[in-house]
Amino acid sequence: MIFVAAEAGGKGVGSALMGRLVETGLEKGIPALCSEVSLTARAFFERWGFVVEAAQTVVKRGVPLENFKMRRPMPLAGGGDPEAPVEVVDYDSTWPARFQAERTLLEPLLGPWLAGFIEHVGSTAVPGLPAKPLIDLMAPVVSLEASLPAIAALAGAGYRHYPYKAEAMHWFCKPSPSQRTCHLYLIPFPGPAWRQRLAFRDALRADPALAARYAELKRDLASRFRMDREAYTAAKAPFIRKLLGRTHRP
Repeated sequence: MIFVAAEAGGKGVGSALMGRLVETGLEKGIPALCSEVSLTARAFFERWGFVVEAAQTVVKRGVPLENFKMRRPMPLAGGGDPEAPVEVVDYDSTWPARFQAERTLLEPLLGPWLAGFIEHVGSTAVPGLPAKPLIDLMAPVVSLEASLPAIAALAGAGYRHYPYKAEAMHWFCKPSPSQRTCHLYLIPFPGPAWRQRLAFRDALRADPALAARYAELKRDLASRFRMDREAYTAAKAPFIRKLLGRTHRP
């Protein structure tokens, strides 16, 4: 928390301290989190890119006061854009058509490296399932090394490459981490990552009750980790592992 003595107020001391705090956080990859930000201080934090994660009422000296928990979104590794918040919305019947349009765009671009058909994966690929409103596409490639030239080819279509899980895939975001419409994964085929993503999608498609439980989990986690995508993803992992363990039994 930043404290500025009353006699130093209005001299830019708070702004200088905040600037250094944000700079250090970006250098070290530490998200800046502030709790109990008062209503009067909210505008100051918002000028530095902080967003409200939760509102709360605290009682001080018998007086209820509205305070805010605020976080400054971190850029995705490898880029300078802040992360979009995690938002789970109701199923949109246009998602399959958006996938088809994107696949039509990508197939000629990725043709030299494709080892099969581009698949629609993720929650938007499951009819009726609430999801983050972006299309996840998975493209099969013979190897990550052989498909390295695809990174440059995809840049012209608005796909930005980031070294996320680089040992398992080439990961792309369109158009930016702060305004996501599509994720694209170039994944070796055949391989465990390819099979697991399809198995998870197909299990949800085949079992409405299972999909409903997953939807409930996603909405709960999205409310708890709105500004932390990594925490949101990590918190889903036990559900996914349990389902995959069940589907892979002989």
